[in-house]
Amino acid sequence: MKTIAVCWIFVLGLGCLDAQVVLSRRVYAEHGRTWRQLWIASTGSLDFRQLTHSARDHMEPFCSRDGKLIYFVSDRDGPRSLNAYAGAIDRELWAFDRQTGQERLVWQTSDEDGLHLNGTTADGGVLIRAGTELRSLLQRHPWHIDKIDPADNAAAVSPDGRALAIVIAGSLDKDGQSHDAKLFMVDTAAGQSRVQVGKYEAPAWSPDGSRIAAIAGDRLAIVHVATRKEVARVGWPKPDRAAEDLAWSPDEKYVLAGLSGEAAGSGDPQRDYFLLNIAAGTWTPALTAQRVLWLQGSGTLLYLRPVGTAPLAPGSTHNVWTAQLAAFDPATHKDTPLTTGLVLNDYLSFCGPLNK
Repeated sequence: MKTIAVCWIFVLGLGCLDAQVVLSRRVYAEHGRTWRQLWIASTGSLDFRQLTHSARDHMEPFCSRDGKLIYFVSDRDGPRSLNAYAGAIDRELWAFDRQTGQERLVWQTSDEDGLHLNGTTADGGVLIRAGTELRSLLQRHPWHIDKIDPADNAAAVSPDGRALAIVIAGSLDKDGQSHDAKLFMVDTAAGQSRVQVGKYEAPAWSPDGSRIAAIAGDRLAIVHVATRKEVARVGWPKPDRAAEDLAWSPDEKYVLAGLSGEAAGSGDPQRDYFLLNIAAGTWTPALTAQRVLWLQGSGTLLYLRPVGTAPLAPGSTHNVWTAQLAAFDPATHKDTPLTTGLVLNDYLSFCGPLNK
């Protein structure tokens, strides 16, 4: 069997943090089927280890607030082809117990819109989305909200897990795109206390929970949560490109914005990311990626390179999807590859320490 080259960088100057990153990864083999499994690493070393070994694809991991469970979406249609990519047939919510190493089925649906995870709440709830419906599961009083904007980033849980910034869809056109969408604040305990904020999309909470960055048409807006008033508004670095993804730096001095890239409209779009210095109101080009994650307590970005294809073996006509993991330092623009070879990484997520 061909050896898969996986290169780990053990020292990235991240400090000794008891925090972790969890992701979905498939390591291909020349013979036999392979599946996406959960892998985890300390942010201080990024030395990933495999958590699960099931004959199912594991995707979209989110940790419980106490760090004991990792919720994920799993594919119950096991006999998918070797190089198939995840689609809308993923309809089961599972939980991996980090203390016992056991997996258990939590919830399932036959909805053809599939199942996607949006995060976890302070009272132990899990937020899932199917089509334009958002549900909160595993609480004493489960709730749901209809007419959610169909975009993947239409709902964002606050850092303390007690509030939800949610985009309610307006009218939908023939392509399923929402018009006149509005941003609301909702408490996660009951899905009530809905307060309208304004015409914003793709909300992203600041780490301290006091502000939200959001898309406001052809501008980036920063809104103060308590007053629901804008405290900043700035144009995009590329006005002809659609903004799709926002993320705050841990020190709250910057907002990273992903603008549509070359593969816009595909199943695996790449984004060109730019860094906004909030105080100066200036943009700096950063990187091109499929997904990004700020590492806690540092200025380093963990990111996934755009998806590509590679032959399963030398001379083979059987190609498989690959996506490599890398680290990027915005201050120096130093780019450090973390994986190579026949590896498919996806769904980066921050996981707090395990409270035993």
